[in-house]
Amino acid sequence: MVAAGALANVCALRVATIQAYAPKTVRTVDDIDWDSVATGVAKAVAMDPRPDIVLMGEAAFFGWLNPAVFTEAPPVPGLITDRMGEIAARYKVWLAAGLAERGPASTQAGIYHVYDSAVLMEPSGHLALQHRKFNVLKNAFDKAKCPEVFQAACNYSQGTLADISKVSVNDAGETVALAVCADAFCDDATGKSVCDTLAAIAPTAVLIPWGVCGTGEESSCSDDWANAMQKCEAFSRATQLPAVGTNAVGSRPFGRFLPSLYCGQSGATDADGALLGVAAPHDAPSVNVYTISARGANSNRHTQAPSKPESAPSQSTVAAANMKAEL
Repeated sequence: MVAAGALANVCALRVATIQAYAPKTVRTVDDIDWDSVATGVAKAVAMDPRPDIVLMGEAAFFGWLNPAVFTEAPPVPGLITDRMGEIAARYKVWLAAGLAERGPASTQAGIYHVYDSAVLMEPSGHLALQHRKFNVLKNAFDKAKCPEVFQAACNYSQGTLADISKVSVNDAGETVALAVCADAFCDDATGKSVCDTLAAIAPTAVLIPWGVCGTGEESSCSDDWANAMQKCEAFSRATQLPAVGTNAVGSRPFGRFLPSLYCGQSGATDADGALLGVAAPHDAPSVNVYTISARGANSNRHTQAPSKPESAPSQSTVAAANMKAEL
């Protein structure tokens, strides 16, 4: 069955990546810069070819590891998906993003468990697909800034493999599924469970909101553990699925092991794991469009002019080793 709002007579998926600076000052939903979100989507849909899907990064609204989410993240559906739906309907495009999702209440009043999730909104504005990260990285939050009830273990809550699914996005029957960052780490035992599940349901493409970061030294982004497109290549080789991933750029303001730099490297891979294009430049804000089919992705990339990237602070080799081991 073709999902409501599907685009007719489309034989390939055109996916735009919005590579942007990670949020740094969001404390409540009211702080989210929805004008910037809408501007990014407007830039994407103005490109030629026009994308069918626009993809943002992991935790795109509060920022990854922002402790404010334990009190302020809304449920799904909720305030954030409502605004995403409005933007998707305004520009008549599928819109996907990573976001913090309120989970069950904790034993402390006003404090909630939180999922590191991703959603896909239809061009009609309705919620089409939801995914909760399964391969949750432990010990990444700054425990000193976490609520008292989570002092023993301050982490995102884990999703379930049973919830992983795909949705049809056009009348040609092409489908997409979602994975969030480390879900696509197929060389990790927990990540492999997600990769195997995605391979079994075999979507046309997997949309991955990345949150891949290195140390404060830009050179760390060339290491395989901090390079989103090397991760994307490995994911596609392991699953035989095309993938499109969007990462952030600039400094990571939350969590442990700071300073830390988001490494960019948004882009696409084909079903054999061949790299078909990376955001240009890879380390600054930009908008790119890739054409994906069951046979792979078109390497013809269309870009928006980038902004100047942030400068990276220095970081020691010892800190890099610690971050790799614990994140």
